[in-house]
Formats: sequence, C-alpha cells, structure tokens
Amino acid sequence: MQLQCNTTFKVLYLNPHWLIIWLCLFVLPTWIVSVQAMTDGQIKDLRLEKRGSPSARCNTADLTYYRQESEHLFYHGYDNYMKHAFPEDELRPLSCKPLTRDRQDPSHIELNDALGNYSLSLVDSLSTLAILASSSSQVQQKKALRHFQTGVAFLVEQYGDGSEGSAGQGLRARGFDVDSKVQVFETMIRGVGGLLSAHLFATGELPITGYLPEDTASTSGSTSIQWPQGFVYNGQLLRLARDLADRLVPAFHTDTGIPYPRVNLRYGIPFYSESPLHRDAEKGVCSKTQQRSPELTETCSAGAGSLLLEFTTLSCLTGDSRYERLGKRAFWSIWDRKGPTGLVGAGIDAETGLWTSSYTGIGAGIDSFYEYAGKAYILLSAVNSTSALTDGFSHMWDMPGNYLQVWSDSHTAINHHLRRGKMFIHPHYVQADLFTGATRAHWFDSLSAFYPGVLTLLGHVEEATEVHLLNTALWSRYSALPERWSTTAGSIEGGLGWWGGRPEFIESTYYLYRATRDPWYLHVGEMVLRDIKRRCWTKCGWAGIHDVRSGERSDRMESFFLSETAKYLFLL
Repeated sequence: MQLQCNTTFKVLYLNPHWLIIWLCLFVLPTWIVSVQAMTDGQIKDLRLEKRGSPSARCNTADLTYYRQESEHLFYHGYDNYMKHAFPEDELRPLSCKPLTRDRQDPSHIELNDALGNYSLSLVDSLSTLAILASSSSQVQQKKALRHFQTGVAFLVEQYGDGSEGSAGQGLRARGFDVDSKVQVFETMIRGVGGLLSAHLFATGELPITGYLPEDTASTSGSTSIQWPQGFVYNGQLLRLARDLADRLVPAFHTDTGIPYPRVNLRYGIPFYSESPLHRDAEKGVCSKTQQRSPELTETCSAGAGSLLLEFTTLSCLTGDSRYERLGKRAFWSIWDRKGPTGLVGAGIDAETGLWTSSYTGIGAGIDSFYEYAGKAYILLSAVNSTSALTDGFSHMWDMPGNYLQVWSDSHTAINHHLRRGKMFIHPHYVQADLFTGATRAHWFDSLSAFYPGVLTLLGHVEEATEVHLLNTALWSRYSALPERWSTTAGSIEGGLGWWGGRPEFIESTYYLYRATRDPWYLHVGEMVLRDIKRRCWTKCGWAGIHDVRSGERSDRMESFFLSETAKYLFLL
C-alpha cells in the first residue's frame, strides 16, 4: 500500500510513545490477523482462560472501573503539574514544586539532557489528553478535550505561534530560543514527537471521538479551526515542532552521519569544535575553536538511530525532505558499523564512528534502534518518501523492505548470541561482546521490557510471551520493575533498584493483550495500576521509586509517566 503524505495516513508518524498507540489502534488490528493464525496453537498452553472460570473473566464493569482509575491516575499527575510546576518542565511531587534544569551543574545530565526549559510535561502530555478525549464517558470526553485545547493555547501563549511575526513571540521565548543544552534524542522523541502528534489530533488527522474540526481555510490556504474561548488553531504546533527540529539540526553536522549527542537550543554546537559546521570559512568560523574542556562526542545506537520516524513525519507534513534525509542517514550510519556478530553496540563516537565499548544487548543505549527498525518498515510501507531519488541520497534508505531486513537480521543475531532459552529456567537475554558474541554479563535492565512489545508487533508472539513472563514475575516480586536485575544471582544488580515510572513493561503488556486477547494481561495491568497507586501516590502527583525494596520515593515525576505509562494503562 502506497499513500501520499497529504492523506490522513500521514498520522503514521508520531512520537515513539504515541506511534505505538496509532499502530495498535489502526494498524495492529489488521496486522494481527496474520499473527493470530499462528498464535492460537503456539501459545495455547500459556493462556490462563478456562471456560466458566470467574477468575479468568473480565466483565465490562471491571474494565470500566479500571479505565476510570487510569484516567484518575493521569489527571492527578497532570492537574498537579499544571498547578505547581507549569510552565517549568517537570513536577516535584513530594515537595509540590517545579523541577528545572540544574544551571549550577551543567554536567548533571540526568536532569539537563531532558529538561530543556520548554514546558516538557505539557508538550509530552497533549497526546494522552487527546486519547482520554475518546473515553467511553461523554463527561470525560469533554473534560479531556477541554484540557487538550487549553493546553495547546497555554503552550502557544508561552512560546508563540511559531511564526516570524509578532505572534511568534511568547511570554517565555520566541519558539524554543532558550539557552539550554539538551540531548538530541530526548528532545526529539518527547519534544518534536509530542508537538507533531498533538498537531495531528488538533487537525483531526488522528481521530478524537466527537471532535469534528471544521477547517475554515484562510485566503492563504492554511488551516484555521475555531476552538472555544476564541482560540483559532492554524498549525501553531507544527510550526513550533519545526522550530524545535531546526534547533536540533546542527547536531547532525558530522563526517560520519551520526549526530552529536547534545545541542544548545539557542547556540547550536559551538562546543563540538571538530564539526564540519565549523569548517565553513565563508561563515568566518575557525575549526580550532577554543574550549574550556573537550566535549563528550560519545552517543549511543538508540540515541542516534531512533530519529527517523519523527523527522520523516516532519518532512511529510512540511514537504521539506531535509529532516527525513538526516534521520535516515543517522540510522544507516549506525547499522553500517554493526559488529561481526550482526549486532550494534551501545556506545559509539559521533566523530570517528568507532564503538566506544564492546558491550551489546537489547537494553539501555541500544533498545529503540531495533524498535525503530521494525516500525520504520511498517510506516514506510504506507507512505511515500518525500525525499524521492532526486535528492541524491541512497535509494536503499527509502525502501521499506530494507528496514524489515535490518530487524530480521538483528532478531536472528539476538537469538543466536543473546537469548537464553528454557534450559536456563526462564528465557531472557544477556549482555555479550559486540565482536565475538561471548557472554559478558548476566543482567537485564528495565528498558529491555520494550522487547516483547516489538516481538508481538512483528509476529513473534510466542517468544514475546515467554520473555514477558519474567518481567511479570519481577514486578510481582518487587511491585515495580527494578532498573537492573541479575539472572544469575536472582537479585538486583549493582544497587540499581529504582523505578522512575518507565512505561516499557505496561506497553508490552498492552501489545500482548491486543494480540492474544488473553485476559491474564488485563490482570497484569490491574496489578501495575494498584501498585502504582499504593506506592507512588503523593498529594501533589506521582513519585518515582528510588528503591523498589525499601519503597523509598524520589521527588520527580518524569514527563513520560504521563505521556506513556498512564496512556498505556488507560488503553489496556
């Protein structure tokens, strides 16, 4: 199927979290038809449903109750963020104060990489509000739609409408012209992705129950949709997404095609003195720019190779192929450097293209590279590339089947070098040497909980079911998923016992339920929801868990808790 970008199917490209939602709502139901034919027999022994067993049935009243509880979970976090933290980036749920960048310590990347001083939690939450606006309750529909529309208006008030005129100046900045050094990956998936998905909801490209925007096109032909309170939506979010993306583009100026890990949203990349961007004599910039200290040029496969969906979306919506080229170039620049094992590593130098570590696995630093390979195939199969061949870059980058081949080759290599099957008590994946395939460590991290979801999406349901069981057992044991767990010691690895509200486990649970319709996955979701309410609630939001063993909480509500974790719980 080949569809033009100007059709409603340009909604295929969303931020990573919301991308999954679109796939499940529109692509997955048909995609599962072929998958289901093989799963009925393969995973029959794993299904817990028994005819006539009350414990196996989930009645409509129960589902309605838990869906309402997941809505309440979101609003408790969102309302408190807007009350105590907006327009700052995140909320401190224990102290009821905003969480901002650490200006005193620029090296505090745990905060500064994501918190760009552009109201991150609001940007990241708009798509969840749009989904809640399709609630089965008309009252909740109207509430969520009202919050979505006022949220967009608040954002435009703070950062302008993305135009060059006076309306482009907001209370805080003109667009995202802020002096913030951020991580390219985090800003892309949360910022650019969040703005693009919200734009598609605002224009009706992504459906919201009962929302039928009437586009009264202006004389210029631009979108013009009248909202309550006199606000007119005319593409502000798309223009702001482009503004933010343009501020990330300097990071892609490398000889390798692998983007630098960080960029300053106002000043670009003056701290990467070896960038080709600084070799342009016409701009009067010397290549020997003085620095106080060398800037880290190490990025990771996930960070550099998981940018093509957002950038291709932006190209699709704006007609500017530049973004799509950069995202695809980065993806293939990583894949072309895979090890003899057929796997990609975690750390890689953006300037030299050399791996900085010989570790490989499926978790932190690598995870979303494989995720994007599979999803890029599905998405690129449904829309035409805006780059065309006249743009002069490799035809290979535009062929959807090549992304499926990357996934297929990676899946084979993962199973050969990393997977430990039933003979190891519980199927799991280890850390290995990128060059030899030799086992390097017997632990896995919470980020790797994404993998069953991708396996399910691409038809490997039995394998996904087996791996998901171990994650479920860990959640059952700790009432959360610890950051890292040792499969040999059977305990938390290296003291890394926190859970910051990550969505990967519940996301995979959602996929598996959609593929199998096994009510057991609904009970898993119920367990997760109850544990979050019991352990993370504060009067001002939802706290992360600093140690899943002691229950000590952390004073941070990550933006992805609202944009992903709460969203998947509601959808499940």
